[in-house]
Amino acid sequence: MDALDAAVVDIARLIASGRVLRSADPHLVRRKTIRRRRKLSAELRRGAGVYLKTLARAPNGFVNEAVLVKCRLSAERCMPAAVASVQELAALMDRSAGSLDGLAMMRHDLWRLSHIAIHLGEGTAMLGKMQSKSDHLSTRRAAKPLQKEFRRALVAYANTAMKEVGDSRRWLRCARHAAIAELSDRCVDIADQLAWLGDEFTHSPELINSGVATPLRHLLMDWTANESC
Repeated sequence: MDALDAAVVDIARLIASGRVLRSADPHLVRRKTIRRRRKLSAELRRGAGVYLKTLARAPNGFVNEAVLVKCRLSAERCMPAAVASVQELAALMDRSAGSLDGLAMMRHDLWRLSHIAIHLGEGTAMLGKMQSKSDHLSTRRAAKPLQKEFRRALVAYANTAMKEVGDSRRWLRCARHAAIAELSDRCVDIADQLAWLGDEFTHSPELINSGVATPLRHLLMDWTANESC
């Protein structure tokens, strides 16, 4: 399992823990008052958000073991009570029916969004090595808003997946719509603009086109094909 796959598994587990904590029968949760459950839920949301933002900000879009460790440590610092309760949360998931429903699809969704965000960073860094300083400044100005949108989209997906009730088809659909809502109407145009800049360099692989623009189009088509929440 490479670092990105491992990161997606981590995030999916945080979201699944948050979901089961929110929906589980209170009698299954040992010594869990309403206040404590809310605290743990809030910590898991913050932890997932920080993890995703750290992942999306991977230097030059390169995700390795060092980035994975940084993501995990950043998240752990935001959720001390949840970390201390990890065995209890795992036991709760084991005892709660349907706690893993939708987990595989959620992991795939998170991988798709993260993959685009990371390739955007990698492609922008690659162009920086080939463009003049002034040209790359223009590239960064175009890429920066899109990078922010993807970070917000990842966090919106995680937050919505944690809080939405209903069967897995419903909350997955709502999480996807929440992520799309964070992407501007011009996101595809900006991705195409960056891909065009990459194609100007004959020795440049089509990293932005194949890693950002094309998968972004596919993601938007797939996620908007379903009806609204």
